Amino acid sequence: MMIGPANFINESLLGKSCEAAKKEVQSLLKEIKRLKKVVEEEPDSEEMMYCPMPDVKISTYRDYLEAAKDYFKSRGWEYEPTKEEIADKEFNDRLKDVQRIEISYGGYLSGYDERTITFDDQKIITDRNTTFALPSMRELSRKFFRGMTKDSLLEELKDLHIGEWKKWYEDTCVMDGIDWSVKFIYADGKKRNFSGSNRFPYNFYGFLDLMQIDPMD
Repeated sequence: MMIGPANFINESLLGKSCEAAKKEVQSLLKEIKRLKKVVEEEPDSEEMMYCPMPDVKISTYRDYLEAAKDYFKSRGWEYEPTKEEIADKEFNDRLKDVQRIEISYGGYLSGYDERTITFDDQKIITDRNTTFALPSMRELSRKFFRGMTKDSLLEELKDLHIGEWKKWYEDTCVMDGIDWSVKFIYADGKKRNFSGSNRFPYNFYGFLDLMQIDPMD
């Protein structure tokens, strides 16, 4: 059973020295990293079969981490972010300058779904091309990003912590399957590229859901 962030502070940090509190936070960060590895590299493991699922635990532990940062601040202690946290903040800070997002997702047998997402002020524009794969009737009638603005989409992207993604993911044991790529192109022409073959970031399906792309099984 998971506890709330306030209970985490009371049970794990309250009354401890700065050094002891930092050790608790380090343990939390290590567990988040371990769980991400489980989702990405061990999708058939027993741990993926029990509730709460690893992705739920990761989300909850991130809430603990944010609460810990506030607690450190209230005590006048300095919180030292990890390299991953620094990279994630840098990525999120640059999202406001994103000009377009290019996504390719699919495979030789299933066909490819390619999207280019651009913005007209707050309006989100989706250009879609399918190679070999025929879109479903639901896809044909879908109004992409209905009720969403550029700002609301970027805020949800921040919550995915894409800045922590690796550049390349691969499962060398699978020959065909699914290939994917995600490119963020900024107003100054610079890019951030992520891609993979049959292996994905731990929250990739959350990204597909946000981009309104149906996963291929």
